[in-house]
Amino acid sequence: MVARCLLLRRTPLKDFTLGDLRLLVGQKIGLEVLVPKALQQVSSEPLLETDYYPGDPLSVLLRLDESYWSDHSVELKQLVSTVQSVVPLNDKVAHECQAFLAKYDGGP
Repeated sequence: MVARCLLLRRTPLKDFTLGDLRLLVGQKIGLEVLVPKALQQVSSEPLLETDYYPGDPLSVLLRLDESYWSDHSVELKQLVSTVQSVVPLNDKVAHECQAFLAKYDGGP
């Protein structure tokens, strides 16, 4: 994983896959640039699957530190809106979505 992260740091952003975004956001690398890109993808299809299960990129975004979201209210509102569309679904990510909304619904 370390080697892949190092390789991706030298890869042009235009060549990233959603799985690449998921990996780097999960490792908290390049959040300022990568989170908006990941949000753009999951906003249109929240349960996209990369390497593990439907919604794994969304799940990584849900686990970002509170400090990130407190500094990025526009992105937080976008994620809250996306998460609200997933909660009614009964899937692996639904519980994470419910916990996220309990913490952030309505923004900071």
